[in-house]
Amino acid sequence: MNSLRSGFLLFCLCAVTAILISPAARAAKSYNFSVNPWGTVDEMKDMFRPFLDYIEEETGVHFEIVILPSYEDVIKELESGYIHFAAVNAVSYLQLRRESARITYLATSVRSFGEFERESYMGYIIAKKNAKFDSFDDLRGKTFAFVEETSGSGYKMPVAMLGLKGEKPATFFKKYFFLGDHDEVAKAVKNGCVDAGATWEASYIINVRRFGDVFKIVEETPPIPNDAWVIRNELPNDLKQQIKTLLLSTTKDTRNAAGDPVLNEKLGLPETGFVEKPPEFYEDAAPLLLYEEKAD
Repeated sequence: MNSLRSGFLLFCLCAVTAILISPAARAAKSYNFSVNPWGTVDEMKDMFRPFLDYIEEETGVHFEIVILPSYEDVIKELESGYIHFAAVNAVSYLQLRRESARITYLATSVRSFGEFERESYMGYIIAKKNAKFDSFDDLRGKTFAFVEETSGSGYKMPVAMLGLKGEKPATFFKKYFFLGDHDEVAKAVKNGCVDAGATWEASYIINVRRFGDVFKIVEETPPIPNDAWVIRNELPNDLKQQIKTLLLSTTKDTRNAAGDPVLNEKLGLPETGFVEKPPEFYEDAAPLLLYEEKAD
């Protein structure tokens, strides 16, 4: 009798559990998404959540947003398999290609920079508007802020530009600092903590909106390819193809089930769409983006 009673209770528990957990929830899988941290954690999550909600609605697969401390951490965790889907800058993508990482390229971001939509962006050397600097050369002996060593606009390109002049940061600047993200560079320049700094177009636009017309662009870098969207090889092939198709069909008019634009410039996300590019699109920029590694 006790055995029958226990069996009946177990049956009831399983039946209730089946009712409470929908078939969709039981079948749902969860993966981790990341992106190079060029803004604060909250900003980055707010920017990308509507888009990832849309991906989830269309695929039935959940992507948790994981914002890591540095660009290097994104590369490391993509290689380890902890991150499954990511948007990485051109430098990170070139490094992943050279390390034969188990990733598949899906698409390249198209971004809005003011009146223009482009597949590449400019890096800026910025100073306070009233500063008496008119070129990169004027910053000799000054203090300078970089983002971090794997940032294309925030380090690689400026260092390459110095290298082509026969200079290195250690001898060209009085002091230089790594501040971790582009917003911190803009704040340091605005507050007079450094004489100038390296950033990229989207962050420059955001911080002009935030602080007003307080900056000047001292010099621009050559064009840098926009982010590459990549996915781990071991994810199901049909899911990889579905996400690629969604990327390439997404525009700034695309909305998720909640009616929110999935690419929302008001949240700071500069993406307006995606295109597929050949490897040469990134490799052609490698001589400058990987200049320091080559020089060493």
